[in-house]
Amino acid sequence: MIALTLALFHSDPKRCIATADRAVERSRDLADIRPGAYAAANRALFRLTFGLCREEADDWAAVARGAEFARLAGDRTSLALYYTQQTVMDLDRADYSGALRSAQEVMHLGEAMGDGFNYMSGKYYSAWALLHLGRWGELRRIQAEGLLAAEQNDSPMPRSLFHLAAAALYLEALDYRGALVLCRRATPRHTDAYAVPLFVLLKSRAHLALGRHHEAICCLENLAQMAERLRRHFLRNLLGPPSHQKEQKIGDELLPSAPRPSPLVWSGPNKGSGHRSQMTRRPVAMPCVRPPTAAIASTFGLTPGARASGDYSTRSLTRSMSRSGGWLVQFAESDDAL
Repeated sequence: MIALTLALFHSDPKRCIATADRAVERSRDLADIRPGAYAAANRALFRLTFGLCREEADDWAAVARGAEFARLAGDRTSLALYYTQQTVMDLDRADYSGALRSAQEVMHLGEAMGDGFNYMSGKYYSAWALLHLGRWGELRRIQAEGLLAAEQNDSPMPRSLFHLAAAALYLEALDYRGALVLCRRATPRHTDAYAVPLFVLLKSRAHLALGRHHEAICCLENLAQMAERLRRHFLRNLLGPPSHQKEQKIGDELLPSAPRPSPLVWSGPNKGSGHRSQMTRRPVAMPCVRPPTAAIASTFGLTPGARASGDYSTRSLTRSMSRSGGWLVQFAESDDAL
């Protein structure tokens, strides 16, 4: 049943969550407590990925317990998965020291297994933890190593992500023009599901700091449109296939009242940033400069001709972006993305 949840992860979110719940329930009667630990850890993983995390402390404890059993069993693949999950959750709750420890474990496991994905993931998340800890010298070293590895392996998305990590550092150092230069170097492919929203968001911050309000708002409008498409796509798929008329009707009734996240305030200030996000399969027209509408200006704390105020630090990057994971890759490749 645990294996089935993993198989359903990318194909059927509704069945995946339901099967994960059943796996947890059935494992409670087993004499061996290890399957229950794995089932609970996987359910926490799916909750976070699908944006359904409700009991954060319980889910974090479940992931930590799963990691401990994986370590004792010598199951390095599962251990890397759970440590990555811990990293994202620690960034989300602003435990940057914990996030750094977990990210470095992922990096070491990836190196030991010859697994480039985990190795690069560990480096990338280490960079964000170091940024928030103020250890910028170490961040520059990690970022340079990650970028070199991405270029040597001709890996476009990791290359974009490590350029964006450097852009975030430049923003923290108040070098907004330098950040824009790095964003241009990072320009991701439209199919790079994790990189595109971060690219747009960092560009918006740089434009905003330079007083280019129209450009900033265009970026943020673009990001809001991505979030809205994702919200609709996710709700419909979670409620069931469109061919089921009853469930489709329920989905259509829920859509207008479902929470509409703002790109800048999905999480509170000083929250972490595990950047897992999405982009459509086809290119989206990037910012066309136009005057902001009253609604958009109000949403982002702006009025035409006035300077913006508020917390636009990298620490405010969205919780929803950190909770997207593989689901967003599926969304980016779907025909319903636009």
